[in-house]
Amino acid sequence: MLLKPEELSHDVYLSENYVSLYVDPNRGEEVFKFEYREGKKKFFTISVKRPIPFLEGFYELETAYGYGGFIVTTCDEDFIRKAFGIYRDFCLSQNIVAEFVRFHPFNPYNEVVGKFLDFFKKDRLVVFVSLSKEKNYASSLKRNLKKAQSFNLRFEILKKTKENLKIFMKLYYKTMERHRANKFYFFPKSYFEKLFSLGEAKLFATKFEEKIVNAVVILESSNKVAYYHLGATHPEFYKYNVNPFIFDKLIDFYKEKNYRFFYLGGGTDSDPQNSLLRFKKKFSKEYGWFYIGGIIFNSRVYEFLRKNFCKSGKF
Repeated sequence: MLLKPEELSHDVYLSENYVSLYVDPNRGEEVFKFEYREGKKKFFTISVKRPIPFLEGFYELETAYGYGGFIVTTCDEDFIRKAFGIYRDFCLSQNIVAEFVRFHPFNPYNEVVGKFLDFFKKDRLVVFVSLSKEKNYASSLKRNLKKAQSFNLRFEILKKTKENLKIFMKLYYKTMERHRANKFYFFPKSYFEKLFSLGEAKLFATKFEEKIVNAVVILESSNKVAYYHLGATHPEFYKYNVNPFIFDKLIDFYKEKNYRFFYLGGGTDSDPQNSLLRFKKKFSKEYGWFYIGGIIFNSRVYEFLRKNFCKSGKF
């Protein structure tokens, strides 16, 4: 699935409100935006700017968790080359050393833009569902959904109350512990509070005998894409097929709301046999690619950091 650049410009992941979720002003972090235009041609990016704690006066850029990258409205490589030249000069003038980029999988110009980066690669496959089409589920998924029906599970839209925030966080941390997730994914309470205050964030749950046994946060984008953002499941209820159940209900829900796509995402790593990816592929045979990349603006300082701090895990 690819979106037009003007549609991507209004994507929830590229909004300042979303990127702000990952900014801690107390640490000197801020939302970083850059735009360059020539007539109807546009070059735009948004990311998080962070001080490098062990090198005063220098900064790094990173795409907020999720997707971002460079949005261009043309495949004109002369324009893109010029825009990147201006962008590099500006970042260098701001003492920005380097940038790590998570590209939006629906950007039609990722590979064109990637030519102008110092590092660019396909990271992993991602899965989405075209809601205008009939369901194309794997046979094993259909069997699991049939089993789920026998447990009298109930799908609900939840209000983003303090109590539901508490329940979601508890389930989420249990899920991360079960999967031995990287500490990065153990977001603090303040993050969930900000996420729940975001208008585009919606909370859904599966209930079993009035108990919330799994829940997901969906980000609704104005371009009619619903993104699966975070999920949490009680460890005792995986056997009830609550995850197939809630995703099936979400697909129905957003189909009825005339959304174009339901985005499931990829696996926990780049392995094509990753168990989470295999699970998501049961819902759809429509795939895209998630790319990552990077730019070094100040090679002298970057090499100093790499040689002195890379082994310590600080950079």
